[in-house]
Amino acid sequence: MTTPGPMNPLQIQLFTGAAAGRRARFDRSPISFGRDPSNMLVVEDAVVSRRHGEVRFAGGMWVLVNQSENGTKVNRKAVTDRPLPLRSGDEVYVGGKLLFNVTFEPVETTAPGDLPLMADANAAAPPPARKKKKVWIAISAYMGGILLAVIFFSSLGKKPTTQQSRVPELTKETIAELIRASPRREPASELRYRESLTEANRLFDRRDTSPGGLYDAHRMYQTALSYSGRDDHTFPPEAQEAQLKFRQVQHELIEKVELIYRDACNRLNRGDYDGAWRGFDQLKAVYKQANSPLIENIQDKQNVAVRGKGKGKIKVK
Repeated sequence: MTTPGPMNPLQIQLFTGAAAGRRARFDRSPISFGRDPSNMLVVEDAVVSRRHGEVRFAGGMWVLVNQSENGTKVNRKAVTDRPLPLRSGDEVYVGGKLLFNVTFEPVETTAPGDLPLMADANAAAPPPARKKKKVWIAISAYMGGILLAVIFFSSLGKKPTTQQSRVPELTKETIAELIRASPRREPASELRYRESLTEANRLFDRRDTSPGGLYDAHRMYQTALSYSGRDDHTFPPEAQEAQLKFRQVQHELIEKVELIYRDACNRLNRGDYDGAWRGFDQLKAVYKQANSPLIENIQDKQNVAVRGKGKGKIKVK
C-alpha cells in the first residue's frame, strides 16, 4: 500500500477564453473549475459548465473529478464517476477542446540543518574521510557533465512545442457527432413543425446554391424535429421522404466540413498559414452555427495561422 506523501504545488495553464496562455499556481486542494466566478479556476468557455469539476489532492496524488454532464477528458480519456489520477503534463479537454494542462512542482526537500528520522537516534554515522569526499565530488561532476551532454544532444532532434500542438485536431467522428447533435427541444407545435418542414424541403432543393446551403437545410430539418414532439429525433412514418432528405443533407454536410477542415489543418501543419487561414474562413461560411465547439476549434486554429504568419500579414483573397 502506497504511503500518502505531502502535497506538491500545482501549476495550471489555460488555453481558452480571455486568459488563454496564462499560468496559475495552486498549493491547496480542491481546485474547483468552471465558468462561475466563484471557482478557484475560472474557465470562460461555452462548453464548460458553471461548476464543471475539481482537481483534488487525495491519497498522495493529484486527481481530476468530473461534475458536469458535458463530460471531461484527460489526454482524450474520459473521466468516469471515479476520480482520474493526473500526471505532470496532462491536458484536460471538454467537448474536444483543450481547456488547460497541469504541471507538478517538486515537493520541498528537507530544510538545511534538519535531520531525517533514523531507526536509532543514538547512532551517529562516522564522518567521511576527506579523500573519499574528493573522489565523490569528482565522480558527481563527471556524471553531471555526461547528463548535460545527453540532454543537449537529445534536444537537437526534438521539435519545439508550438501553439499548433496545443489546439487539438478534431477527428471525423467528433465532427460528425457535433453536427448530428440535436438542437434544444421546443414545445410541440403542429403549425411550426409543418412550416419548418416545408422550408427545410425548399432549402434542400437549393442546398448547392450557396456555401452555407447545406447547413441551412440541415438546420431547418433539425428545427422541424424540435417542434415535432417526438423523442427519437426522427420524422413520423408519414414523412419518410423528409427523413431520407434529412439523412442525405446531414451526410453531405459532414463530408464537406471534414474535407475542408482536413485540408486546412494539413496546410497549417506544413506552414502554409495563408492557405490555412483561408480554408478555415471558408469553413466558417459553410458551417455557420455560432457558439459551437466546432466553430471555436476552427477559430482557435485560424488564430494559430495568424500568429504563425504574423499579425496583419495574412493575405485574404
